[in-house]
Amino acid sequence: MKKIFFLVFILFPAIVVCQIRNKASKTKESNVKKDVNQIVRVEPVFDENHIYDYPKNANLLDSFPEYLDGAVKFDEDFNKAFNPAVSEDLKGKILIEFIIEKDGSLTHFKVLRNLGQQMGTEAIKTIQSLKKWKPGTRHKKPVRTKYMVPIQIDIKANISNEETRITR
Repeated sequence: MKKIFFLVFILFPAIVVCQIRNKASKTKESNVKKDVNQIVRVEPVFDENHIYDYPKNANLLDSFPEYLDGAVKFDEDFNKAFNPAVSEDLKGKILIEFIIEKDGSLTHFKVLRNLGQQMGTEAIKTIQSLKKWKPGTRHKKPVRTKYMVPIQIDIKANISNEETRITR
């Protein structure tokens, strides 16, 4: 009788409790597996003065920064305004980097690739003299954006600026 009592009241409940715990742990494991297979997009959080690097961070921007009248108009305006004094023929590429502020103004100019002594400086002065830009946006708000402009130069010495073609 003691053996039956032992089996019914002590061993049987222990077996039932172990099975319930085993089912619970399997359920937790299956939930964890489901979470691992789901793709969760985590957006980085930046302060309001963060500078987005275009095109490096282009996927974070809603709209990209651009010259108010478009890239073609920028090239035309730059060609009209750029008039460096050169004593020899120059051909090559200049890279200018700057930040487009939230209001469209340009700041923090940097010459990444220069051609001759003064071409980068002259290009910066010319870009500063042009119209403001339309800033990039994130969540429909303007943000500060770093932008790089490549300028291909082919200048002949002693020829007026109107006959010189400068393209990007």
